[in-house]
Amino acid sequence: MASRYRYSLSGGIVIEVIDNWGPLNEWKEVGESGKLLDTEGGLQSTVPPKVCTVRGQPVITLVGASWASEEGDTGEATVHFGIKTPSKQRWKLTSKT
Repeated sequence: MASRYRYSLSGGIVIEVIDNWGPLNEWKEVGESGKLLDTEGGLQSTVPPKVCTVRGQPVITLVGASWASEEGDTGEATVHFGIKTPSKQRWKLTSKT
């Protein structure tokens, strides 16, 4: 069974990062903020930072996020391909299951 990490970004974007306990981890947007060009994809996660990607291109970088992060942890985020949202944001881990 996979582990799921829900992150809220300061610009109103909520994503779920899915740890499939192997090399093929993934992410998806929760809800429809209308602020991302792509709303799901792969995850580069072998070492921090966590980088949400689509076709190998970064969409969101979660600086300081790791599998050891706990609910309430925060850090910096970069939204690489957003629509009317700042590129520099903050993330908060709101749930971990």
